[in-house]
Amino acid sequence: MDIIRDFMVRGIELIPEGDRLRVRGALTESDRELIRERKAEILKSLSQNICLGCRASGYWDYSHYAGKLLCFHYAVFEGRSGKPKPCIEARENCPRLT
Repeated sequence: MDIIRDFMVRGIELIPEGDRLRVRGALTESDRELIRERKAEILKSLSQNICLGCRASGYWDYSHYAGKLLCFHYAVFEGRSGKPKPCIEARENCPRLT
């Protein structure tokens, strides 16, 4: 979802908590209005793709993974070298989700 990706790129974290949406980061008034208008859609998207809200996920446009959501947890946070994994592959063994 483009809204979630835009917030993520700007360093704004969207955290689903049941039917509530917690937000961390600097929001403009137009951001707040957008979240109010599309809260249900954002929550649904976050629940379907839990990696979108993860701080260890992101986009890397300089490889054959361009445009895909990637998990950087294994490469950065665990100190392992190598490429990030697509979130769809990494989700099964992700220690952040347990």
